Amino acid sequence: MNQVKQIYKLRSEGYGIKTIASTLGISKNTVKSYLRKTDELGLSDEQLMATDNPILADQLKPVSTQEKDNYQAFLQRAEHYVKELSRRKQTHVTRMILWEEDFHAGLIQMRYSRFCFHLRRYLKSKQPSMVMVHRPGEKMFVDFAGDKLYYIDSDTGKRVAVEVLLITLGYSNYTLAIAVRSQKKEHLIEGLVYLFSWLGAVAAALVPDNLKSAVTTPDRYEPVINETFLDMVNHYNMAVVPTRPVKPKDKAKVETHVNVIYQQVYARLRHKTFHSLEEVNQALREKIELLNDAIMQDYGVSRKTLLERDERAHLKPLPDKSYFLATQSKPTVSVNGHVKISSISKYLSVPYRLIGQKVTVLISNGIARIYHERECVATHAISGTGLYITQDDHMASTHRDYLHSLSPDELKRQARLIGPEVEGLISAVLSKGLFPEQMYKTCQGILALHPKNESDRFRQCCRWALANNMTSLRYMKHLMGSRHVNFEDDRSSQGQLPLHDNIRGRQNYV
Repeated sequence: MNQVKQIYKLRSEGYGIKTIASTLGISKNTVKSYLRKTDELGLSDEQLMATDNPILADQLKPVSTQEKDNYQAFLQRAEHYVKELSRRKQTHVTRMILWEEDFHAGLIQMRYSRFCFHLRRYLKSKQPSMVMVHRPGEKMFVDFAGDKLYYIDSDTGKRVAVEVLLITLGYSNYTLAIAVRSQKKEHLIEGLVYLFSWLGAVAAALVPDNLKSAVTTPDRYEPVINETFLDMVNHYNMAVVPTRPVKPKDKAKVETHVNVIYQQVYARLRHKTFHSLEEVNQALREKIELLNDAIMQDYGVSRKTLLERDERAHLKPLPDKSYFLATQSKPTVSVNGHVKISSISKYLSVPYRLIGQKVTVLISNGIARIYHERECVATHAISGTGLYITQDDHMASTHRDYLHSLSPDELKRQARLIGPEVEGLISAVLSKGLFPEQMYKTCQGILALHPKNESDRFRQCCRWALANNMTSLRYMKHLMGSRHVNFEDDRSSQGQLPLHDNIRGRQNYV
């Protein structure tokens, strides 16, 4: 309409049709047509120049009454078309069939091309896109690029494909990328830890899509996050807000920057050949830094400027230690109250009440955490060379009592409560240097005789056994069970035979 207004302005200044057409670069017939339409409107040049362009366009080229009627008829049937097309996988209906049915029935009068034009506009209006406003430091979006990069293996000469992982900050659009070997959980977490370290900070929330490495069970309202991924996010004190299933618009920021990476990074690396993953990442880092330094047309500043000026202060600092990848397993608690962890070749104790149930074991940075129904029920430090790692409070009370009884100090303590003679005998048994469990069982057997017999006789038997260096459990049972054994207070006479005339001396045996 600005060019149309130039036609009327030049005419008001006295220029002819040929001059106007030559000056504006349009045909004489076009000039004549607009001048004729103006005369029909009866507007002065001043009124015409003051009219807004949309209003002037409607006045010079009004929509016909028939077109308006056709459009109203289309709107009355529009919801019917949407409903039919939503079931096209079952009914196999097409736009052509819908148009033919209504056109031949006289419900609409427009041609097929015009029908498709209005239908496209109507369908687009049914799915509007909302503008999301991101606050500084609020969200960090994660995605894998669809296209891969490649390097040539120096040993085999084969072309190896690698995935490219991106993170984009919602406010500043600051974007980082790294090449990883796959989209598996361990490579995803390894890549994110590297990118967090590169950025030097993290946002309040991480927004991934619903890939299995991050989300075990997608759900619009309460998705189940992968345990290992959640452990990593918790380490950095972040929240996880996965996108809705099949809704890539939820992470439009990073989706847009995937295309930016294609144009500004992939295209500039297309002639380069790499021979290792490290070379790929080195080239990626150089191009990504150039991208973040470039001025964005809509903002007038670079991504790096927005980050350092407005967003850096709102980001969370990194923890003192980087995250170490946690290995996850879901074993069943065996009858002995332990779970077998094949990755470290050890058995870890679990509270005995969970025997027979499945638990989740996460091992990271030398620490094993065992979960049951999302509650941490045990924590172990992975150290030492022993096969079993057991915590006393995980055992049943009877097992704890038995285990505590199998120690020299506990055995001596129990003997001391009965009497010093008993403690002396127990100490003598323990000093024999036999296999520990064998000594412990002998001591337990001796102590078990006390409740079944008189206390005084038990102490006398212990004193006698100790004096004669007879420390076996069998000998103690013999003493306790034989009523013919009498104990005298004079220990010096013990073990000597009485004098008698019939007893021959040593000389009779030479």
